[in-house]
Amino acid sequence: MRADKLSKLKSGLSAQQNTFVRQAQLNQSSVRASFRVAQLIPSSGKPFTDGEFVKKCMNAVAEEVCPEKEDVFNAVSLSASTITRRIEEIKHHD
Repeated sequence: MRADKLSKLKSGLSAQQNTFVRQAQLNQSSVRASFRVAQLIPSSGKPFTDGEFVKKCMNAVAEEVCPEKEDVFNAVSLSASTITRRIEEIKHHD
């Protein structure tokens, strides 16, 4: 009985750890995507506020093409203030 309880506890811990790993990967992907868009916006001569328009477009596509991934697209921050910060960070690393 103890072995069964221990096995269930280990299984629960493993599931929790996997959830944290997936969330961390999602966060990293979201930040990378935000940086990539931040590189594209000024190189296209667009205003930083266009990031919000890009996000609306991404969400519209996600709703139609892959609605199960809509939360992934929503996690990408593309506000004007975020785009500004990303561009400043990119400039400091060049």
